Amino acid sequence: MNTEHDPASRRTDGGFTLIELLVVIAVIAILAAFLFPVFAQAREKARQAACVSNMRQIGQAFMQYAQDNDQRLPDQVSGGTPKDMVATALITDWETHLAPYLKSAGVVRCPSDATSEPVNIPGTSLPIRAPDTGLPLLNSYAVPANVQAKSLAQIPASALTVLLVENQQYPGFMGSPEWLALQLGEPDFPPDEGEAWLGPDFRHNGMGNYLFVDGHVQAFHGPNPHFPGYQTNEYGVARCDLLDPLPQ
Repeated sequence: MNTEHDPASRRTDGGFTLIELLVVIAVIAILAAFLFPVFAQAREKARQAACVSNMRQIGQAFMQYAQDNDQRLPDQVSGGTPKDMVATALITDWETHLAPYLKSAGVVRCPSDATSEPVNIPGTSLPIRAPDTGLPLLNSYAVPANVQAKSLAQIPASALTVLLVENQQYPGFMGSPEWLALQLGEPDFPPDEGEAWLGPDFRHNGMGNYLFVDGHVQAFHGPNPHFPGYQTNEYGVARCDLLDPLPQ
């Protein structure tokens, strides 16, 4: 058989036939299909590590605030001065309380959070926009309602008590963002944009970071991690509403 004029067997200037080039391209495509998910997971791991660093810095700011305020955590519902209030003047956010203790306003944003509402706190020292990019800051974290305004003496098991969770911040009551989480697992109903803040967000390859009062950060698989010492609702989700007891 004469293959002299067969395009598939004709060699290019580099010495490869068309079939050989197609085989190489196919192999590269197969390898890419395997490697891209690995690279994506590795990138998310790096973002999760940055989120852990954010939460540790926020935890240090909480403790510094407590040292300056009779060993008590911020009261987000009724405390604060007029300049601390958000536009609705209904609640005081923890970022406002901690602003003097945060080295960078950017720590309130998880690098994997692209859905939360921008922070908008007029009249405070916390920048509304990131100084490096000029983009609106996102608030990526929330405090469980049952630890806000507590004194450290009222928290007997600091290593078991959650101080901060990752969540999505959407406008809540009367359009202001919410800063209090009501449960430590996903809500027991499909949340809409006004209800997503009720529980945490597991945005790191299906995992979410949790900061505890003693300062350590631990990652848990979603959607419903187990937390010793916490009461659960009928769906087995750990509760952290305002009147829910803390671990003993």
